Parts: sequence; C-alpha cells; structure tokens
Amino acid sequence: MLDVSIRLGVLNLLADLQREENLGVLYITHDLATARHFSDEIMVLYKGDVVERGPADEVILNPQHEYTKTLLGAAPEPDNLGRLRDEVRTELGVA
Repeated sequence: MLDVSIRLGVLNLLADLQREENLGVLYITHDLATARHFSDEIMVLYKGDVVERGPADEVILNPQHEYTKTLLGAAPEPDNLGRLRDEVRTELGVA
C-alpha cells in the first residue's frame, strides 16, 4: 500500500490524464470514498459477481447491497482521520 501523499499524487496524475487525454481508467479498490471522488460510475463485485452498479454518488449515498454497505462502514470518516492518526501516534509513543 502506498502512503497517503504518494497515493494522492498518483490519483491526481490519473485524474489529470483522464481530463487532458480523455483517458478511461479502471480503478480497483475497496476504498469507496476514493472511488466516489475519482469515478463517474462504480461497480461493486462480491465473490466475482456484480452486486451493484451505478453513478458513483448513487451507489455511495444509497447502497442497495449488504456488501456495499459493509465496505462503506469500513471506510474511515474524513472527520475522524485526525483523531485516528493521533491515537496511533499515542499507541506508538510517537509525538
């Protein structure tokens, strides 16, 4: 897994290429929050079968399948990222 800054750089590069070169990108991830901001359409697969597909906002804001709901529940809330980072630093004894 890439660290956050490198990952963001790669995603920004892909987004620029999409826009400038009319490039199609197949982005495979468990991170639906990133997929929402990076994609026009999201397809959710479970055990090799498509269980949900549609516009990114629709799939994220109105999930129909239990697996999609589970993926969304596993994603950290952006508001909580700072708190989670601080908790990990405390546990590691890093200031």
